[in-house]
Amino acid sequence: HQLRSLPDPTRVPAVQMAMKGFGILANQRGQGRPPDDRHPLTPTQLQGLCRAATRTSKNDYEARLFSAAFSLAFWGLMRGGELTAAHKRDKDNPCLRDSGVELRTIPAPTIRVTLQHSKASPARPVTFNIQDVVAPPESCPFETTRRFLEVRPKKLKPGLPFLVHEDGVPLTKFHLRAALE
Repeated sequence: HQLRSLPDPTRVPAVQMAMKGFGILANQRGQGRPPDDRHPLTPTQLQGLCRAATRTSKNDYEARLFSAAFSLAFWGLMRGGELTAAHKRDKDNPCLRDSGVELRTIPAPTIRVTLQHSKASPARPVTFNIQDVVAPPESCPFETTRRFLEVRPKKLKPGLPFLVHEDGVPLTKFHLRAALE
């Protein structure tokens, strides 16, 4: 490529991310760590998680909160840190904000999500739609989010995280991880 005055193909962001991933894997093997054996969540497992949230949560509000969090993360391909606050007192965390979620019913059920910060795009906000999801009501992102909004406190200060407990305390990464275990 250099002889033909072409751009360096290793400078393409997708190639750089792949090279970084290969480096991480090689480093793990070199340190004697086992390979990452985690598997992606399936729609059937998501449905089970949402049902379990209903059975194991301390009240209906918490069940709706966790079902919405699981469903939004799964169907929106979001990381836990994009949805949740780092700490319960951390109200300035760049997680999903109440202003970053908009439910639309026309022409089809859609959730418009705006993330102020994302690992994929840390420098600018990212907006995307979650739509055309075929899922049972207990794991459908539109239904779980709509049901959560029915009980979410209305008198919260604007700009707070979207996923909050009944007392207005943000859902944290710790709470989300604990609910998954």
